[in-house]
Amino acid sequence: MEVNLHQEFISTLSAYYGVWHKVTSKFGTHSFGEISDELCVSASQFSKLIAGTATEGMYIRSIRNLQQLKHYHELELENQKIKLQLDHSDQMIASNKRSPLFIILPIVALTLGCIIIFFIFNNFLSQNTSSAQNEASSLFKHPLSIFFDQNFNSDFVSPYLYENEIHEYCPCNAYEGTWRLESDYKIPLPVKKSGVYYVAKSSDIRLKCLRTAPKAEKGKLLIGFENMVHEIWVDRNKNAFDKEYFDASTKEFTKGFIDLKFAENERFSKVAVIHSFFFDQIRISNDSIYRKGEPCGRYVEITNQELANEYELDFKNLLKNIIGNMTFTDCDAAFNPYCNPNDLIENESVISFDCRYTIKTENLGIGGAYPYTKGFRLIKQNYSDRVLCSCPK
Repeated sequence: MEVNLHQEFISTLSAYYGVWHKVTSKFGTHSFGEISDELCVSASQFSKLIAGTATEGMYIRSIRNLQQLKHYHELELENQKIKLQLDHSDQMIASNKRSPLFIILPIVALTLGCIIIFFIFNNFLSQNTSSAQNEASSLFKHPLSIFFDQNFNSDFVSPYLYENEIHEYCPCNAYEGTWRLESDYKIPLPVKKSGVYYVAKSSDIRLKCLRTAPKAEKGKLLIGFENMVHEIWVDRNKNAFDKEYFDASTKEFTKGFIDLKFAENERFSKVAVIHSFFFDQIRISNDSIYRKGEPCGRYVEITNQELANEYELDFKNLLKNIIGNMTFTDCDAAFNPYCNPNDLIENESVISFDCRYTIKTENLGIGGAYPYTKGFRLIKQNYSDRVLCSCPK
């Protein structure tokens, strides 16, 4: 990265927010936390931008964001001027009873100004706030978000590795952060009536290195705090789960079942939402990633009591003895394509576990275990700069 990008970033910050007060970590009256929020960058990324250690791309994006913010506020000031002119026009109308045209023109000007500002700022938000939106949504979803997701100006101690110990923990240092479910998956359930399905909708997980790992395992172990949301859907026709959806010879779901979208098919209705919290143990080797999950509690929200009664759904039994029994699902280790953890990329890197489940001795009369894949996508790394790790040769 060219040094002048760092200088340009500091100069642009100073011109927009005010003089840099290094002692108080402020530009003008604005704290680093306020500015990083407006720029839609994390606390660690903003620290790198200030220190001159950020990547060239980070500087270019942040300078562009500053320029767009400046342009937006200029438009906002212009809009305020138009409002003042309109107020003045109203006063003139009240005193002079001018023609309708005199009334319409300022209103049209104000409307156009508002529309222009809306589209410019909306475009700015859509292009530059995806990470901020992910963070904001996680604040509402994850029970431990208050411990993991506050900005660096807040009075809290992050559970993640401190920057001065990052490079002591290879390769788990690059895996720390927020991961989400890669895609939905659905599973048939053995209950009194046919046609009941368990659908995974989201999994919001925070992964952190295990500082207390044995010396030989240091940097290889992570613990995860996983908040999951599943839905219970029913087939109004009460069709049995048969060869239309599952090939008993190959022990695989049919394409028809894989492509089936309950929400887009009038034949299916949602009856409940299930919330679960898991404690995960993750072990990383050069070529594989191993995961073990332990439930820490779950509860149900019934969304259609009438259908729940019709299907005679006993949710306490469902949670404890049916879904609860699925915790013994057999999952293979995931292939690790990130032997060098520097290959991990936010919003692109995925870890997938191929699993099979059997609920006690009952498996809907077809026999064998049912396959499904649970994948996690990296949404936000705690430390997104290059780590001093490599793939052993």
